[in-house]
Amino acid sequence: MYHYLLCGLKVESDLAFPELTPWEGVDDRAFDIEFRLGHVEPLQTADAAGEKFQVQGKNRLVFLIEGVGRVLIEDGKRIVFNAWPDSDPQRVRLNFIGTVQSILWHQRGYIPLHASAVKVGERAIAVGGPTRGGKSAIAAALTARGCPLVADDFTVVDWAQKPPLVLPGYQKLRLWKDAAVELDVLDAVVAKAHPAMDKYVVAPAKTFSGEAPALTDLFLLAGERGEELHIERLRAVPSFQNLLAAVHMPDEARALGLQSQIFSSLNAIVSSVNIWQVTAPDDLRRVRDVADAVLRRVAEA
Repeated sequence: MYHYLLCGLKVESDLAFPELTPWEGVDDRAFDIEFRLGHVEPLQTADAAGEKFQVQGKNRLVFLIEGVGRVLIEDGKRIVFNAWPDSDPQRVRLNFIGTVQSILWHQRGYIPLHASAVKVGERAIAVGGPTRGGKSAIAAALTARGCPLVADDFTVVDWAQKPPLVLPGYQKLRLWKDAAVELDVLDAVVAKAHPAMDKYVVAPAKTFSGEAPALTDLFLLAGERGEELHIERLRAVPSFQNLLAAVHMPDEARALGLQSQIFSSLNAIVSSVNIWQVTAPDDLRRVRDVADAVLRRVAEA
């Protein structure tokens, strides 16, 4: 049995996760969230062809991962993974704490964003964007500049607070090999992040500990790269539209009846956080330039 600290909560897990921070609090404190391996029944009589998930009210969702297994997420506090007998254990681990986990945070009333976050002074800034967009590489460059890592790749925001707070999440970076080489952090690799890809779990230069910091700036990476680095502050409507694209599993959350919660959370963030769009150069060697430009915008805002 393993115990971790995630988003300020105690997690009890049947599996070990190098991405998570070990629990160092009181040993006999009850866990808040449990990650289990076990049997999961479909909510209907069988998994329909092409059907990725099934819901039952707002508090139960079963997610089918082709070739891996079936996952139950319920009540914002329990994830059970029914892995198929021939499943790769590494794929089970990755999916266990991957995007399906975002349902748990939706159920708890938070908003999970596809973003990495670091602490700058007394506040948090986040870098969001598509897969392979460079979020973790920019976060790694920021930690090398003395900004503690708050969460990598998966940022959970408590939007009901004013200002919104970033809950400390995965405090290991997940970097592609080319990024790890460019940033000279291969010696900080602690595990393979994907069994079939050159992606690694990397201990960052600096991590954050303490109360959840306020989110003041969110930098959203454009899907298309450019020759030159460009950062512009977005107005409310494009901020909302771009932020919606960064939400983890919005369709599943809507199926749970949480559409109004998503709308309210994004409105709360847009109304109190500086939202920027970043067109990054299509050159990994410029990642430090992007990190420096982000820090300049934060200082000027």
